[in-house]
Amino acid sequence: MSYKLPSLPDEVTRPIIPMPIKKVKTFDDVLDEMEEALTGLKEEVARLQTALESRFERQMEEQYGD
Repeated sequence: MSYKLPSLPDEVTRPIIPMPIKKVKTFDDVLDEMEEALTGLKEEVARLQTALESRFERQMEEQYGD
């Protein structure tokens, strides 16, 4: 008695497409990316701080008036 295996899914039988080779990063490239990320984080912190300060001021005004 022989048993027939089920066919393989398309994900297994389709051809493999090679990924493009990325440019090798230098240490300066990595530092530049980290600096950009840090700048974005600083901007986000400033935005959140402003929003929290405004919210706090509104709550104080609502609670205690002018």
